[in-house]
Amino acid sequence: MPNKFRRSNGYIFAIIALNTIWVLLFCFRTHLNHCHVFRITKHSVEKKPPVARPMTVNGESNISMVMNRIWAFRENSAEKTFLYKKLLQEKHTFNKTNIDLFRKDIGADLGRNFSKVFIVDQQNSPLGTKLRYNLKSSKKKYFTVTEDFHKRIPKRSKFGNVRRCSVIGNSGIILGSNCGKEIDEADFVFRCNAAPIPPFTADAGKKSNLTSFNPSIFTNRYNHLKKEENFTQFLEDMRVYNGYIWGACFSTSGYIKECLRTLQNYNITENVFVIGHPDHFRNHMIFWEKRGLSKRPSTGFYFTNMAIYHCDEVHLYGFWPFPHMVDSTIKKPPYHYFDDMKFDFEIKNRDVHIMDMEFSILVQLHLLGIIKMHIGECDDGSRT
Repeated sequence: MPNKFRRSNGYIFAIIALNTIWVLLFCFRTHLNHCHVFRITKHSVEKKPPVARPMTVNGESNISMVMNRIWAFRENSAEKTFLYKKLLQEKHTFNKTNIDLFRKDIGADLGRNFSKVFIVDQQNSPLGTKLRYNLKSSKKKYFTVTEDFHKRIPKRSKFGNVRRCSVIGNSGIILGSNCGKEIDEADFVFRCNAAPIPPFTADAGKKSNLTSFNPSIFTNRYNHLKKEENFTQFLEDMRVYNGYIWGACFSTSGYIKECLRTLQNYNITENVFVIGHPDHFRNHMIFWEKRGLSKRPSTGFYFTNMAIYHCDEVHLYGFWPFPHMVDSTIKKPPYHYFDDMKFDFEIKNRDVHIMDMEFSILVQLHLLGIIKMHIGECDDGSRT
């Protein structure tokens, strides 16, 4: 190796060594406050700092009751949840004028009779009707109404207006709320994706009038109904619901086989299995897409729209699409109240829904007096 090259390498190593020593000395002199890269944990990974912290200094927590309630936010999402919580805690009154205007907007865009195609029935889907699947990724574009299918769907469906409705989201924010009794006092209760009822009745109630069923549940819980025992278990699990089980069967052709088998063999009496009309959902999706909601609506958001059109008062529970809530403390509600699904699922599936944008819209509907969102505890389980 040439001496010139060896000397050059020596200079480089000397410079690196001097810089490293300087940085280490700086770190020790500043108590590592500016040197996070050098912090070493048991697993050589720095612990992630909290999303927010009270603006108190050492020894001040018992003195300053004001600074204890002012937060320094490290993440915008934390600041957003703090402000949302404050907005939703303000006094709320329903505004009939705004409710009527919202209904008028939907009716003008979707047509006055759009509620008549909420579910597939013999009147809106005569023999030979081609029902279009909603997802572009669907292998087939249309389902043709056959004679066997036609005789198994309701002759006619109509949802009238009621006074008070509860729409139950699946967020873990509902745990510990003691809202079950208040939820069940509604005249009509919407539930999403066959969320379990027991043992969560104290917080999420037990009443059900319309429960959505995403066909992916056939895969996730019931093995595609491949075996008779899978179908038997499915029927047994559905017995806890009343009213209607609303199957979103025309999102894609991938689940139509399971839906048709269910339609043919659904022999329990506690509820009725019906199929959502794809035009109804698609028209709602287009309505919001034109207004900036670029992904398809979640079931909870879709049911909220339906409820506004048919209910004098719409009350939402279990809606909170964030991994934390900052108020007097930092809380970390589960993604769902009934399972251990992580919030990274929501991040990975932003190509499907935009829950935080939906929530922003719902908060504004709350502020306009069109709906009421409940995110805290209910008073002794009775109506507020």
